Amino acid sequence: LQVLKLFGYEVEDIDYLKVKDLYVDIDDRKTLISTLEEKQEIEDYEIKLIKKDKVTKLHCQLTTSVIFDDKNNQIGYRGIIKDITDKKNAEEALFRSLRDLDQANKELNYLNATLEEKVKKRTQELNEKMAIVANQNKRLQKALTMLKESRHLSFLQQKKLNNISQILLSIMHQKIL
Repeated sequence: LQVLKLFGYEVEDIDYLKVKDLYVDIDDRKTLISTLEEKQEIEDYEIKLIKKDKVTKLHCQLTTSVIFDDKNNQIGYRGIIKDITDKKNAEEALFRSLRDLDQANKELNYLNATLEEKVKKRTQELNEKMAIVANQNKRLQKALTMLKESRHLSFLQQKKLNNISQILLSIMHQKIL
């Protein structure tokens, strides 16, 4: 009776129920029968079966053996059917999660490598610009020093040149950043 309930059948359905109607793929039944005839028994054989509604599929695990009569003629099969649908669904969800996690990990590794490359490139660009600024700063400081040392300039002219130098330095720094 438990088997009938597992598949959504009632006791009165037993008269017209055919075992082959429980298989999602009839070839699975052929493979099962062939294996049973060869080995006489099987344990933990996984198979997909279908409920009476012909929609709900069950992942099942079978432990089955062949039944013989007194004359050693095969007369049927005896076995246990265990519904492992929840286990299979959990395994499939875990597999999907692992696959998604692996994909996300690959994407993060790619982004990380790309980001590192961009940081290296930008650092190099900034270092080159800072070298240019440092060089220009040295030249301006040298020119300013020469102008300050010049005895021909008045105090006001030196102050104006200092202001102009500060403005130029400020403009150069702003352009770099």
